[in-house]
Amino acid sequence: MTSGSAASVSPMAFGTAATIGKREVQEDSVGWSRERLDLRGDLPALSIIADGMGGHAAGEVASKIAVDGFLDAYRRDAPGGATVLIDSLDWANGQIAGHVAAHPETDGMGCTLVAVEVNADSSAYRWISVGDSLLLSVTPAGIDRLNADHSYREERERLAAAGESLDGAPAANVLRSALMGFDVPLIDNQAEWRAFVPGETLILATDGLETLSPDRVLDIARAHVSASDVANALIASVNASGKPRQDNTSVAVIRPPALQTPETAEATQPPMSMASLRDEAEEPRTLPAGTSPPRETTTMISADAISAAESARTLPPIRPLPAPSAKPAAAARAPAKKTGGTGRSARVAMILLFGILLGGAAAWLALTRFADMLPPAMRPAAKTDAAPVPARQAAPAPVAANPVPTTQPVEASNQAREAKPAAGPPVTNTPTAAAPPAATPAKPPVRTP
Repeated sequence: MTSGSAASVSPMAFGTAATIGKREVQEDSVGWSRERLDLRGDLPALSIIADGMGGHAAGEVASKIAVDGFLDAYRRDAPGGATVLIDSLDWANGQIAGHVAAHPETDGMGCTLVAVEVNADSSAYRWISVGDSLLLSVTPAGIDRLNADHSYREERERLAAAGESLDGAPAANVLRSALMGFDVPLIDNQAEWRAFVPGETLILATDGLETLSPDRVLDIARAHVSASDVANALIASVNASGKPRQDNTSVAVIRPPALQTPETAEATQPPMSMASLRDEAEEPRTLPAGTSPPRETTTMISADAISAAESARTLPPIRPLPAPSAKPAAAARAPAKKTGGTGRSARVAMILLFGILLGGAAAWLALTRFADMLPPAMRPAAKTDAAPVPARQAAPAPVAANPVPTTQPVEASNQAREAKPAAGPPVTNTPTAAAPPAATPAKPPVRTP
């Protein structure tokens, strides 16, 4: 499906073409701003391509709604406005949401999108894209992809380059971002103007163009002078490839004539014939009617709705790109192992010490409980903090003020007196600790002269 007017642009500067491939329905849509052209009147100010997602409800409807909605919003905004592209994208996404709300049976439909805006004097351009549709730049130096690829292809290539397993990784054609009527997780918004390189050609395309190698696209772009011829030759080469399950393919070619230098024109090869294109196919096949002669635009082919089971592309629930794997390379892991060994030894020592302390405490508790179970006579004496008490001694007999001599036989007293020296200091009676005498009849004390 196309939106725009072929008569308002120059086929030397702008051209589109498309093929349904081996599918039953055309889910691509192409459009451009027929009301806004550059100062020369050669180029549309805006060119846009959308690819409906196969396997989802009404993919061809989603792509057309996105292209028409984007163009409507772009016409209402100021030319060259700083946010005109992102605002138009938001409006197109909102139009899809409104359609799904009114037609619940189309829930799940979506599309990719790539749009290019050219400034008034065709000296610079900028773009916005979502999904895996391509924006290619062909210059005398070669061919490059300008916009981001929002499929899992790049993620799989990164994993393979790192030597990691691809088991469980999503297929390369699974999308990480698309317009489906809700928040768009990934948007490539080149808001700053980028100057055209002398001899540069821009190619907007759906992913069906990836049937051709970059070198093949480069050769075709260099072999034709007009943008319309380049677009038709690209689609003819896709059809001639004979790919069994060839996807829809749509292209829009932008080639500012003022920037095509004489050196660039001399470097171009003679135009390739349709016969030479067919010779490259594994199984030559007849091209669809109308693709051979040069033309300014190609009306896209429509067909009955394709069933979800026959579609090649799928889109899982949109989610952000997984974070890159934190698994380090072997060379980077070696120092970490050395440092980690010391830490583990310290942790093991701490665990052993804790185990010993815990075992000792458990043993002490068990012994305490065992001692409590013994008979009182067998229990160990309890320890106290008081000083040990010495063995009790017999207390001395009380001494009166006037001591009373002990009752002894007269003979013992006389013998004791005789044993004392005749002279000397008086003898003081000092009480001594003696065992009490056996009970005897009390006798009067005997006083010596």
